Amino acid sequence: MKINTIQEILLNNSTRTIEGCHILNRADANHSGHRRITIKGKRDYGHRYAAQVIYGEEFDADAMICHLCNNPPCCNPSHVYMGNAFTNKVDEIN
Repeated sequence: MKINTIQEILLNNSTRTIEGCHILNRADANHSGHRRITIKGKRDYGHRYAAQVIYGEEFDADAMICHLCNNPPCCNPSHVYMGNAFTNKVDEIN
């Protein structure tokens, strides 16, 4: 699927906050607040789709996608990065 299409779908299904976060509308959330959306028959978390916009569709499926904004429902591609448990914890502190 084209990256521009993913970004358009995320934008068209989100509300933007004053902080620049894109919060998915009409999406179910898990226990930590991450929201899922179905795009072209595939259901995944919005922040993981946002990572596809940055890294392409072939990024490591096991990678931890972290939020710079520390806002779990955010799917703004400029607010996410590929990290690990350590970088995610350090980012939460800062």
